[in-house]
Amino acid sequence: MILAPISDASNASECSMEYSFEPDQKVSSTCFDTDILSAKQNTDLALQTTNSTSTSLFSVAKSSSDIVRQISRTAYDLIAHKSSSAIQRSGPVTHVNDSTGSSFSKLYCDQLEDEPDVHFPQVNGTTSTNDTQTVNSATDGPVDLLQSYGVNVPESLLNGINFLRISRRKKVQRVISIDPAKGMFLWGSKPSSKLQIDRICEIRTADDARNYREEYKISSEHSKRWVTILYKSGVKLKALHLIALSQESFDLLINTLQDLHRHRIEMMSGLAISGDRAAQIQWSHHVVSSGGSNARLSFERVERLTRQLHVHCSTDFLRKAFIEADRNNTGTLGFPEFQTFVGVLKRRKDVESVYSSVVSLLSTSQENVMSFPVFCSFLSNIQKQELDEYTASKMFNKFKNEDGFITAEGFTDFLTSSYCGIFLKEKPDMTHPLNDYFISSSHNTYLLGRQIAGESSVEGYIRTLQQGCRCVEVDCWDGNAEPIVNHGRSFTSEVKFEDVIYAISKYAFISSPYPLVISLEVHCSTAQQLQIVQILKRVLGDRLVTSPLLPGSFTLPSPDDLKHRFLVKVKRTDSYAPGRDSSSFSSTDSASTNSESMSEDSLSTSSSHSSSRSRRSIRSKSGKIIRELSDLGVYFEGRKFRNFSLPESKTINHIFSFGERSYVSMIRDPVKCAQLEKHNVKYLMRVYPSGFRLTSTNFNPISLWERGVQMAAMNFQRFDIGLHLNEALFASSGRTGYVLKPPQLRSITSLRELPSRASHRNQKKLVVDVISAQQLPVVSKDENKVDPSIEVELIGPCGSSEKARTRTIKANGFNPIWNEQFRFTRSNWLPELEFLRLCVYDGDKSVAEFVGRLSHMHQGFRHVPLFDLQGEQYIFSTLFIRITR
Repeated sequence: MILAPISDASNASECSMEYSFEPDQKVSSTCFDTDILSAKQNTDLALQTTNSTSTSLFSVAKSSSDIVRQISRTAYDLIAHKSSSAIQRSGPVTHVNDSTGSSFSKLYCDQLEDEPDVHFPQVNGTTSTNDTQTVNSATDGPVDLLQSYGVNVPESLLNGINFLRISRRKKVQRVISIDPAKGMFLWGSKPSSKLQIDRICEIRTADDARNYREEYKISSEHSKRWVTILYKSGVKLKALHLIALSQESFDLLINTLQDLHRHRIEMMSGLAISGDRAAQIQWSHHVVSSGGSNARLSFERVERLTRQLHVHCSTDFLRKAFIEADRNNTGTLGFPEFQTFVGVLKRRKDVESVYSSVVSLLSTSQENVMSFPVFCSFLSNIQKQELDEYTASKMFNKFKNEDGFITAEGFTDFLTSSYCGIFLKEKPDMTHPLNDYFISSSHNTYLLGRQIAGESSVEGYIRTLQQGCRCVEVDCWDGNAEPIVNHGRSFTSEVKFEDVIYAISKYAFISSPYPLVISLEVHCSTAQQLQIVQILKRVLGDRLVTSPLLPGSFTLPSPDDLKHRFLVKVKRTDSYAPGRDSSSFSSTDSASTNSESMSEDSLSTSSSHSSSRSRRSIRSKSGKIIRELSDLGVYFEGRKFRNFSLPESKTINHIFSFGERSYVSMIRDPVKCAQLEKHNVKYLMRVYPSGFRLTSTNFNPISLWERGVQMAAMNFQRFDIGLHLNEALFASSGRTGYVLKPPQLRSITSLRELPSRASHRNQKKLVVDVISAQQLPVVSKDENKVDPSIEVELIGPCGSSEKARTRTIKANGFNPIWNEQFRFTRSNWLPELEFLRLCVYDGDKSVAEFVGRLSHMHQGFRHVPLFDLQGEQYIFSTLFIRITR
């Protein structure tokens, strides 16, 4: 089954998320209110005609303060929980969020919760699983059919409802309408005045959109009817701002988008759903998109339908499947034949081959089936999962047939279920002191693009916090009357400090309950520093840590000790005599200071702003940090580095921050490098990217983690390989934002016992079998042509990297099969910091990838998810691989 490896290394291309907003221009609030009243009068009549249609929606309407949110880390949650009301994006990239911040529900194995069934109405006389609804194709139109699937599209939204559209340039009344058959949301006649509902990332209302409303100078009285829709157009994230002219039209829009999006996701799930449900969903899409007609399908219509469902394969492949399904040679398919056609597409020859091999190898009988003993042997010997008999039996019973065996089809369902996820499911240990953890950290969090001329926005904080980041940077400068946040000496825009703190307060603990560090870079006058202190205390309240939990402690508190608390990182002012240090904290190694003395290092930390000093004059000179603000740095007291052996380097609450270039310079010196590593066993350190990274690229964080640096500050606005490695590390702890460092980096004794980096390679092997791919994304203009190949890379400490690449398969992005095996030499130096990267190429262009922390990945046959080059997960695109260590 496995062929010899083919080595053809090629570097993956990098791509950053871009954000596009309209040019800046203020909106007159006075004229705006008058226009609201005028427009409302014009739309009341239209709403009166649809009150009866929309009444049923109001009983399930969300309150105006609710937010519909999406996070790609839970992209599979909707498939496991079809009743979820959260809007998510498909086609084929999606973000999803549940209120708990859980993630990757389908990617972690050992989950034994029953997945609820989804029921569908009857299609063309066939009986559904619940047998409660019937679709009459002769009389039902697309809207009626959608309603039979629980989707209510009010007539007013089909015809159009007046809303006000707000932008920086103007405010204008637009007719908002929905085309349910095409899944389009429209607000005008121009080609650019529409978006695919599948491409909606988030819908924000009320307080969740407050920063946008205030930015456009819109009165708070319109807050309850404000809607901000964030959506993707190509690789750009765009924002559409609307104000409903009545509460009724607001509720109609929000609820209809939810219902229609849910239906389209179920339709898009297509081949990922087991049994006949996939055919039922796709047939319903055919009926809806054809205006309610339940007519038989020609090959041309079948081909169009499959392309809409992201089945990207050759026309010849589809035609062969069509001919196999057209048993009566009519040249068309009714629903029964269409079921056969979908079955042909769903057939997994790659899994059937694995099934046959497993049964032949492990079965002791002549029967070519998977019995319970064979299933248990498969789990233990091949999947390397040791489960008790009860758990294994529960798994087996879920996928066995009536004869008590698992067939090839049941085996396929098992391998694609949550029971066979790629990641180990472990509860992270959060009881160690903070210095024992890698902490997910952001650099220039406020930026949405480049360091020099990017957009500053609270959006950067929201999206970063949604990803589980536990340290955000706030660059504070004097504003006209209050402090502002931006990249001070550059052409970036600005945002109010208070708005930033409100956003941080609201979103800090949605994805993780563990402490959030607010890293302040203060360039403000004394008066506005006082305002910073007041805002922090007023907005964060008693969740802000203002004094040590245990005065006199020799260790930092743990993440568990600081759940749902805010910590401030701020520089300590040299002009203030030691106070809190001597009374509240202890110096741990003061007795050994003299014996560890070394020459004055005088290492100057390079500023991340250095490359742009001449681009803009400084608006306010940075003075001393005032005492009231400095005292907020309880556990993260920023110190200017002078020497690792000075007493200030032994206080338990200090943190050193180094620019990338200074850090690289230090680790090149063996003596300084050894002292740095020893320092990081007990104390905190943060390293941030060089200011010369003008496009906000990232460094390789492994080079920091392997030396114990707790906070590798990443540019979250640029999803390159550096950030993907960062994501992979923190995904291994459930995106809590804290990962316990390897034991060798938590003890000075263990650090000394680590093997030499020069001999970090040994004969331990990693074997990766690249078997196949499913429903790969298309990025070229020719949607019928995908020429995929897979690059496999093992990335580890000391800059190690091994690559290999499969052959290219022509014109098949739907179900290409490679069956190629690659062998790699693993590291003996911190194997906990090894990562497996799988990159999908279409021709010579990188289109998707996966990065996983190898120590937290299961062995055996697994399906791994794929992400686009902005870090968003493709819903149904996967790679089927086998990992053997």
